[in-house]
Formats: sequence, C-alpha cells, structure tokens
Amino acid sequence: MKIFVTGGTGFVGRHLVEALQSANHDVTILSRQRQEDSNIVNELPKDLSGFDFVYHLAGVLGAPNIPKISYEAAHVELTKRLTDRMSGQPFVFMSTAYVNVSSSHIYYTQTKQEGERIALKAANVRIVRPGFIYGPGDMHHYPLFKWIKRLGSLFPIQGDGNNQICPTYVDDVVESILPQVHQAGLLSIAGLALTMKKFIETIAETEEVGKPLIHLPPLFKTDFFCTEYVFLSDIQPTSLSYGLRNTIAWYKQEGLL
Repeated sequence: MKIFVTGGTGFVGRHLVEALQSANHDVTILSRQRQEDSNIVNELPKDLSGFDFVYHLAGVLGAPNIPKISYEAAHVELTKRLTDRMSGQPFVFMSTAYVNVSSSHIYYTQTKQEGERIALKAANVRIVRPGFIYGPGDMHHYPLFKWIKRLGSLFPIQGDGNNQICPTYVDDVVESILPQVHQAGLLSIAGLALTMKKFIETIAETEEVGKPLIHLPPLFKTDFFCTEYVFLSDIQPTSLSYGLRNTIAWYKQEGLL
C-alpha cells in the first residue's frame, strides 16, 4: 500500500512510519526538515490520488508565544490542501481530546476545531482525538521528566495536583490508526485517568528519586487536562508503569537523563 504521511518525522509520526514500514507499506513523508532520505518530500504533491492512504499528523503543539498563523498553517491550511488533492482514499486527521476545551492554548484548540471541520469534508475520514501522548521519543514532555529527576522531592507541583489527566502511550495511538483498523468517524483514545500529582509521583518513583512535596499556585488552567473531555476507546491502554519505564529508558539511552 502506498501511504502519504504529514509530520512523519515528528514524535507520533516516527512511531507510525516505523510500524507502516515494518508491514512493508511504501511510505512517503511530508516534512519541513530537509533530509537525505528518498522517502521524504518537502513540498506537498499537487495530486495525492496515487496514494492509497493519507495521514495528517503534522501540527503545532500548544505553547506560549507561538503566533496564531503557525497553528493555522498546520491545522487549517494544510488540511484544506490535503483534502483538495485527495480522491476519496482513507484519511486520518490527528486532532486532540481537548478540541472543545476553553483553555489558555486557545489558538491550538481553535485551529484544531477548524481542521476537523475541513477534514470531515473528506469521503472516508477518521478524526482521532487522543489524550496527551507520551512515550519514547517524546521531547515535548521531556522537561517534566528532566526536572523531576534533578529536583526529586523539591520538584514543585502546580496547584493541589488533583486535576485529572489521561496519559496516552504512543504505541496505543499508533495501533488505533493503522490501515487495517481504519473506520470512518470519530475516535477518542486515552489512557486511564489519574491525578497530575499521582502522575508526577509515579515518574519520580520510576526515576528512583524522592516524591515531590512542594505545591505552587498553578501557572495554567488546570481544566485543560480534566478527564471529562476525554473518552476511552475500546483499545486496552498500555499500563502507566510500562509506558513510563520505556519512556525513561529512552531518555537514558539518548543521554538525556
């Protein structure tokens, strides 16, 4: 099967591409990074009808000081260009479980909403809404692991730490979007719920440092990570202990911890 993937050099994208190539699919990756790899293109082909399957994973994660235009380019404009150039083949659009949440990352959620509306115009689309994704290769959440390791019991927990989150292991997300399980419609997927405090304490325990004891006023809206916005799929989620062990082992292997 010939498959086109945007964001294939990103965190989730690398895991997906590896799984697809292991299954002997012919994968073409759209990436802003210029690399000497015949499978990577830096410009969107004018015609995508030659591909059997299209994934749109490219995106901009919610973070301070990123202009709205950057979110629009990845989540809205690129989605429109993809759907305009497709010919009815299966299409996966990577959204977020927090797409309808009023949060401090307003440009992120607003443009994901608009991207979903555009993607739904495709004939055979699956909208995927994962909880926050972690696992080997995750650099977005790496600072959390790094500072817990360095500070141990002195690592500050924001607020009371009782806001709930659904850490979602990257392999679970990839397994839910492989071609052989594709179904048009909405897929919400997330790991089992726990409090942010428990998540931080479990990281500390896995890193073999003291449990954080300090609490500070929250720096962001804690409701952004509440589980009321996340629904579990029928996929059995990877256990947190297994996922964290693999993630921390990868950081150590890369010399990051």
